[in-house]
Amino acid sequence: MKRKLKEPHSPIKIVIISIIILCFCGSTLLAEKGKNYIYRTKDGKLLLTDRPHSSEYAQLLKTFESRKEQFYTQYGNYYHEKYDSLVRKYSNRNGLDPDLVHAVIQVESGYDYTAVSPAGAKGLMQLVDSTADSLGVQNVYSPEENIRGGTEYLSKMLSRYNGNLTLALAAYNAGPTNVDRYKGVPPFSETKRYIQKIRNILGGREISTSNYKTVPLKDKPAPKLQLEKRDGKYVIVSKPVRK
Repeated sequence: MKRKLKEPHSPIKIVIISIIILCFCGSTLLAEKGKNYIYRTKDGKLLLTDRPHSSEYAQLLKTFESRKEQFYTQYGNYYHEKYDSLVRKYSNRNGLDPDLVHAVIQVESGYDYTAVSPAGAKGLMQLVDSTADSLGVQNVYSPEENIRGGTEYLSKMLSRYNGNLTLALAAYNAGPTNVDRYKGVPPFSETKRYIQKIRNILGGREISTSNYKTVPLKDKPAPKLQLEKRDGKYVIVSKPVRK
């Protein structure tokens, strides 16, 4: 007989503890935008970097990773089952393998929908504010909205990199700007560990990405608009621009 899983306590308390830790450590990380990290040094100067070497940031990241692992160990099975229908719904909508999405959620947040990283990424699939806004996600702490936005973004990264799962995951973690800059996986230890963790969860099996066709990185020309008379009325129609 299948044992019914008991819903765990709300993770809000864990978040409060994390905030206290952040405040205690906090001479450092102030904000994040597009994977750029802003710190205040001990002499009061602001430092902007995309490769944080601060010992304080390393401690914050270590605390965050430890909390994710602890949460997953305690509640992971319950939340995996609870969110499975949402994962399948939006995986199917975006042409993704549900197992891949589950793996991303596990590594990103440990299934803690209240998770907030030191870099400011939030929710189950760890969306930064700018990405969430671009995807129309109004509440990043809503499991459904976050999964909807996260799967859509992951699908876009797979399309951008022509179905290359490694590059898509690197872009999801470090941002497509860094993948383009380094013409491959950025030399960030955090990103390399991230990709390997997901592959380990998937057990080495290949994820089909054959549905993703080549998508040019540059925007396509805007269609040409013109008026045509149809059934006695003028309507606006678009004509593709010839190169």
